[in-house]
Amino acid sequence: MSSNTATTLHTGEIEQDENRNYFCGKYQLKYTYTDQNHKVGEKITILSAIENTDLRTKNKYPQVAQKYTRA
Repeated sequence: MSSNTATTLHTGEIEQDENRNYFCGKYQLKYTYTDQNHKVGEKITILSAIENTDLRTKNKYPQVAQKYTRA
């Protein structure tokens, strides 16, 4: 029996920091996608993430959300 239920990593609201980075909890969100498709304060569910390799942001946001949807 297979399941189509995705694993939820985090559910929370989209926020934007002083450097205009979008994030939700410890997860940084892709800037262009989030800017075009979501709003600050919108509740989302993060389904998958990868390690943040950007030296400028990885200490603050250790993970980058790859797949997220409106909650």
